[in-house]
Amino acid sequence: FMEYIATINQLREHPRFYNVLTTNCTTSIRGQIKPADRRPLDWRLVANGHMDELLFERGVITSRLPFAEFKKRSNIMQAGKAADLAPDYSDRIRAHIEGYEIAP
Repeated sequence: FMEYIATINQLREHPRFYNVLTTNCTTSIRGQIKPADRRPLDWRLVANGHMDELLFERGVITSRLPFAEFKKRSNIMQAGKAADLAPDYSDRIRAHIEGYEIAP
């Protein structure tokens, strides 16, 4: 975390070009991970809309359901509108998702 903050502070002093494909928010975070702990680079890290599938495959997001069914059931649009500004918003938007868990 402190390395991440140091990088942010360096950017304030020495701005650099933001490249959507090679230096975006996802790849920048990946760059903060020690090389020994990094997993192989995957195209889904840079292709918006596919990170969920990658995280599911790697066990970061888990479910008893197959990915396609899990994704279909994970649409929170209606639940989000219904929860509005409720203090337990985060729980409410996920309550209808069978098998929703986040790996520790």
